Amino acid sequence: PRWDATNSLCSFWLARDWVKGSLVVLNSDVVFHPEILHRVLAAGGDTIAYDSSSAYAPEHMKVRVVDGQLIDMNKDMDAGVSTGENVGILSFSDETVKLLFRKADTILASGSEQDWIGTAVREVARERKIQAVDIAGLPWVEIDCAHDLQWARR
Repeated sequence: PRWDATNSLCSFWLARDWVKGSLVVLNSDVVFHPEILHRVLAAGGDTIAYDSSSAYAPEHMKVRVVDGQLIDMNKDMDAGVSTGENVGILSFSDETVKLLFRKADTILASGSEQDWIGTAVREVARERKIQAVDIAGLPWVEIDCAHDLQWARR
């Protein structure tokens, strides 16, 4: 009901009573080649998809990946240290999902209702190993505006 005052972290947190077990998070504004999801699921465990050929625009959710492991994720990251852009396709084990909900609860309780789910993922990555699968070269697009929709149609 407060969609205009919150962001994806709050949406994620609101699902906490319905999520049982492992979870795949798919950002609803992303259109992607099915191979991307296949690679994330085939990696098993806690995994995100990222595109090493992207992450130069300020609005991109940038990631830093070292040896296939997520080290950091945020929109404010300097493009010079970024390894790529989070695609918005993530898979988490039951244990990690529980930790993500706890982190989300803490972040939201601090008044950060405008934060992205990436904020909680970033916190979890400091405690648990999250694999990062590079999907550069596979087609995907995030549709935030009419220009993005035109790009996706092409």
